[in-house]
Amino acid sequence: MNERSHGFFRTLPSAFLCLFLFVAAGCASAAYERARRANTVEAYEKFLQNHPDSDQAPEARQRLEQLRYEQVKFLRTEQAYQSFIEQYPDNPYVPQIRKELEEIRYKRAITNGTLEDYETYLKYHPTGEHVTEILTRYEERLWEEAELENTVAAFEKFLEKARLEASRERARAKIEELAYQEAVTADTPQAYARFLQRFGKSRYAKEAKARYEEASYRQAVSEDTKNAYLTFLRHFPQSRYAKAVRDRLEFLTALEFGSIDALKQFLRDHPDNTFASDVTRKIEILGQRQASRFSTVGIHIEVSSPGEDKSIIFGRLFGTLEAQLAERGFRAVLVDDLSSSAQKAFLLVRYQEERGAAYGGNAGSTPTYGTNVTATFSFRYKGSPERIWTTFVSGTNRARETSLSARELRQAALQDFWSNLERFRLPYFTPWN
Repeated sequence: MNERSHGFFRTLPSAFLCLFLFVAAGCASAAYERARRANTVEAYEKFLQNHPDSDQAPEARQRLEQLRYEQVKFLRTEQAYQSFIEQYPDNPYVPQIRKELEEIRYKRAITNGTLEDYETYLKYHPTGEHVTEILTRYEERLWEEAELENTVAAFEKFLEKARLEASRERARAKIEELAYQEAVTADTPQAYARFLQRFGKSRYAKEAKARYEEASYRQAVSEDTKNAYLTFLRHFPQSRYAKAVRDRLEFLTALEFGSIDALKQFLRDHPDNTFASDVTRKIEILGQRQASRFSTVGIHIEVSSPGEDKSIIFGRLFGTLEAQLAERGFRAVLVDDLSSSAQKAFLLVRYQEERGAAYGGNAGSTPTYGTNVTATFSFRYKGSPERIWTTFVSGTNRARETSLSARELRQAALQDFWSNLERFRLPYFTPWN
């Protein structure tokens, strides 16, 4: 192959390329002419899809935007406006589109008055022409919903969404009010402490502090322990209850020693203590116990009466005796049988009632008489099985004109019971009523 032939073949690809470009340009030009004659969104979109880099592409895009704008103006829907803005954010018609879209959302929010419509307007138009009005209406609706629940949590949720300072201040005041109401309803030291920790500068703080002190004092008195009183003084050293609390602390400390000498020393150290009289009484009781010839009291109660629930009679008698004996330092125990053990110290109370006038009998029946109450009891000397016996009859219901009620019979029996106890150095017992 000569040099000339070689040069021909070397230039052949360039010629084909030029031919191809010429043909392509002609095709693009013809396609654009067809799109221009159709003058539709679809025609221009098809042209740009097939010839995105053609010389006619910029003009085609401009015509497409214009057609879309005219389409949006014709439809006048929120979706059409929003789609145009997202597709052509730099289009010169966008500001006008935004304004028209804002008006659509504004009118819908005003007409419907729903939280969703208000939120849509505020999301897309945070600096819009109507933002103050929409915010006001929106927060009024939020407030109405919070008021339906009327809880701290509901207004805290309102506060998260509210933007107007007036609304936020109003919500903060409402939260303080509801939180204080919750504390007052609970009325415990813990509830007031939580309120004050969060709202220490609240308009309710002063009243909450006073209630906190009152509730703490009530709790300390209820627990009645040294630790409870010490906790109170640690929180309220200047309280108006401080003296009473310190007096009680001193009293409880004195009782821990338990001896007569320690209690007497307490009276010498604290003559003005609020509980001085209680200490004096404690000393007296301890003295009685030391002087007594017996220490443990056993109780047996037998009830044989159809006129009243036996368990009620049993409970009343034993409960009263046990409490009053324990108050004076004696242990009360139930004893099943008088002859159970000569070594066991006990007190036997036998309480018998026969159905009669005391209970009135059945409706229309003639009441019977002869009800009597008998008490028998015995004691064991300290260190000895020897027992002392005494028996008495406190009252007998023999005739209608001398009838005693069941309550009167019980009271009379117990009055005699306490009288007999005094014979064995157990004074200051009060008859049970």
